[in-house]
Amino acid sequence: MKYIVDTNIVSELTKKAPNPSVITWLENNKDDAYLTVITIEEMKFGGLMLPDGKRKQALLKTIDELIQVYEPRTLSLDAQAAEQCAQLHVKAVLAGRTPTIEDLMVGALCLTHKATLVTRNVKDFDYLDIPLLNPFEPQF
Repeated sequence: MKYIVDTNIVSELTKKAPNPSVITWLENNKDDAYLTVITIEEMKFGGLMLPDGKRKQALLKTIDELIQVYEPRTLSLDAQAAEQCAQLHVKAVLAGRTPTIEDLMVGALCLTHKATLVTRNVKDFDYLDIPLLNPFEPQF
């Protein structure tokens, strides 16, 4: 099974006290877990927005290490995913939702790669018919 890991999951790896269930899930599924270029952008942006100092440098170093580890398993938006994203955008608007374009791109990558989205924010995606998994849930 292929999993696309949302930003809120992989960012647990940067915390001083990460959620143990999330860490266990990531360790148990490391060969099937993929990032997207969207997650890389979101993580880098968050790190770069911090005030200059040791915390910022440490976080950016950790993010760079994560990028290297996941580099062979990082998905980019292609024409097929862009078309799928447009279809999801229409579906969202017709449902009265206002998702971020980033969430729609991640959802589109899940559908085009037949992957399950691993996220804490299931309510941001549950109406899009994307397979979802929340490792913060007690059963994990």
